[in-house]
Amino acid sequence: YDALEMAGFIPDSTPSTQRDRVGIFYGMTSDDYREINSGQDIDTYFIPGGDRAFTPGRVNYYFKFSGPSVSVDTACSSSLAAIHMACNSIWRNDCDAPITGGVNILTNPDNHAGLDRGHFLSRTG
Repeated sequence: YDALEMAGFIPDSTPSTQRDRVGIFYGMTSDDYREINSGQDIDTYFIPGGDRAFTPGRVNYYFKFSGPSVSVDTACSSSLAAIHMACNSIWRNDCDAPITGGVNILTNPDNHAGLDRGHFLSRTG
């Protein structure tokens, strides 16, 4: 919300900002928070609140956008792949204003330790 507000984005103010022409493209890889929350009560919002595939749709729903809603998981390149898909969506005339970015939350140290042991992390930062 803050990013859209700070960018001066006003839905329906121009032909390219019509809500049906706005798409959401998110790069998302880790969802270890689901494992931590798995011991909690499972209710109506367990899947849409915790499954990566639902995140872009929740943003679309909140802002009443109805363009493409895409979750991309290509590990380390997820955000870049989401940007690539957003650009392609413009070129194919699927949407005029793609909102794209990346989301990753590592809340469990086991995943970080596994990445380290697999030599996926840089020793120099």
